Amino acid sequence: MSWSDDSCPGKSLYEYYDYGAGNLVTYKQLHAAVLAVENASPDIGAQFSYTQEGQLSQLMYGNWNFTYSFDTLDRPSGLTDNNSNVQWVTNVAYGGTSGPAGELTALKYAAAGPGHQWYNETRTFNVRGQLTRMTATGSADTGYTTPQTVDLQYSFLGDGSRKNRSAFSRCWKPSTASSA
Repeated sequence: MSWSDDSCPGKSLYEYYDYGAGNLVTYKQLHAAVLAVENASPDIGAQFSYTQEGQLSQLMYGNWNFTYSFDTLDRPSGLTDNNSNVQWVTNVAYGGTSGPAGELTALKYAAAGPGHQWYNETRTFNVRGQLTRMTATGSADTGYTTPQTVDLQYSFLGDGSRKNRSAFSRCWKPSTASSA
């Protein structure tokens, strides 16, 4: 596949794909001649591996090598950088008998850098399975700045004709304590 744009100095970009079982992409390469002008390789490539069910299980791109993990129901449950052993996503939980039916209810993920700042995110849902609140609380390893907490709330109209439309959303800003 190729495409071009007059605003692009090299004017043309080319994409190449290799396919494996189930017509899943196993390799993708982008060729951008303009990169060669900048003394960089004009080719950027990524390799993909899949589970027997066709889920992405590994991504290799340049010096990056990520592995995706799955729970016993084959739902995504983690993302690990195999080179640095940083777990970019962990503690993934889904609703079950006491909550919504299979919705993502919690996870921990890296906020920035090589895994020293984290967000612990929780999600709550109403009886219709609609997201009503999402809170991401920041935490950090010793010596690193704690990321700011994010707290979003959603409400829905209940007039019968607009049951699935959001009536409003609210972003709660954390209070900042000041010392006197």
